[in-house]
Amino acid sequence: MRRLFTSQPVALVLSALLLLVPIGCGGNDAGSLEPQENEASDDTTEDLSAKPELTGPAAAVYAFLEGARRGDDNAVEAMLTATARKELAEIGLKPAPRASDTARFQVGEARFSPEDASVAYVSSLWIEVDPTNDRSKNDEIVWALRNTSGGWRIAGMVVTIFEGEAPWAFNFESGKEMQAQGERLLAEKERRANATGSAEETARSADGESVAR
Repeated sequence: MRRLFTSQPVALVLSALLLLVPIGCGGNDAGSLEPQENEASDDTTEDLSAKPELTGPAAAVYAFLEGARRGDDNAVEAMLTATARKELAEIGLKPAPRASDTARFQVGEARFSPEDASVAYVSSLWIEVDPTNDRSKNDEIVWALRNTSGGWRIAGMVVTIFEGEAPWAFNFESGKEMQAQGERLLAEKERRANATGSAEETARSADGESVAR
């Protein structure tokens, strides 16, 4: 199977970070990022025909995210490669944002792999709005797609987990890789949480000693 994430595309993803939001990821540097935005609304009948400017890989990502926003599992699964559907089903994972009435998203242009024209990367921004305090949380993900017999389908993603650090790549077409990456991520989050707790405890102890003196 052709690899989704070779060293060159991931390096290009890193080089694009400066052009995007601080927590974001990017594709390669071909072309400019011109997001097409989908505002959250009560109209769930909107389809790709209403977005004629989106074609190929970008249209596939739009359909995937719109399905996720509506909570339409069938629409989400339909936009995955057959291998990804099989592998993810075996480990019980659904690689999509949660359904939300307050979410909106943006989809960028496709960047094609310089090593394989049947592999593309599309940047997206998922914006979750909290109406209670008028604040929003932005998550940017680069989706990796393959050009299959049924059209462009999602096979993985690259996402920045820890702000300011290298992004993590997730290959949906390998359940073993997904599980291993998930275990590494959980272990790293636990390590950081423990380190933060230890630092806070040390600071409290130091403050207590200062007061005692």
